[in-house]
Amino acid sequence: MGEQLSFFEQAADRQMTAPAKAKQRAIDKRHDRGPPPLSAQDKKLRDQAKQARRYRTERRRQLKEQYNGKHRQGWHELRKALRQMSIDTPERLIDHIAKARWIHGANLDTRYLALSIIGSKIVRLRECNGLEPFDDALPGEPDTVFQIVRSMILKRPAPGADSTPP
Repeated sequence: MGEQLSFFEQAADRQMTAPAKAKQRAIDKRHDRGPPPLSAQDKKLRDQAKQARRYRTERRRQLKEQYNGKHRQGWHELRKALRQMSIDTPERLIDHIAKARWIHGANLDTRYLALSIIGSKIVRLRECNGLEPFDDALPGEPDTVFQIVRSMILKRPAPGADSTPP
């Protein structure tokens, strides 16, 4: 130990037993080597967490771009309609989508983004009301609200359709 120890360090060094000193040296040696290598499962979890963070960052960027872009007023009205939506009033959402000309005239990415937001809201509403998150209709049953909205949003716009909000 070529280092100059302070009075307190010298006192501690004199009072430590040999096994305690050996244990401390082992701890210091492990610390100098760095963390142990990650297992394959830990690497996979780390990579998935990175990917999820990138996805959320990109999603926030897309939403911000859309909310402040060409269809700003239409997005504002859609978000307002979703905030007011309840499990008992699905027809309001269907009426809103039917009247929202900007959605029908928007590009496919914008329509998919709107559908994703609507789907997320429907899932949250269902879960908050003690229902299963997904409950698509079987053949022969009436379509669910999401299925109706999806067919309305993903329907091809008429040529020359106006894509500006009303």
